[in-house]
Amino acid sequence: MLLNGLYSIEFSAGPDNPTGSGVVVLCDGILLGGDSSLLYKGTYSQRDGKFYATVRTSRHAHHTPSLFGLDEATLSFAGTIIRGDARGFGASSQLDVKLEVHLRFRAHIS
Repeated sequence: MLLNGLYSIEFSAGPDNPTGSGVVVLCDGILLGGDSSLLYKGTYSQRDGKFYATVRTSRHAHHTPSLFGLDEATLSFAGTIIRGDARGFGASSQLDVKLEVHLRFRAHIS
């Protein structure tokens, strides 16, 4: 089960492609987070050891290029929950890329 809390996130577009990282907060179906150039806002659900998320990105800083090449994109993710962390894959109809994602639990929301 994914607990309400702070998670680090790592994502990659394949072994020979760029990688990225950031942080997200998961709380009762809402996902908020970001990295050095993009904000993430979306929703998530979980059932039977699986998670599903839809995330919209938007630019907040212009000094670092986006891994996706777009300032705004909508991504859909699905994957498996493993001992409170999660691994999965994501894609977007706006991008010709398949992302691998890894969420690691870091702290409870108090």
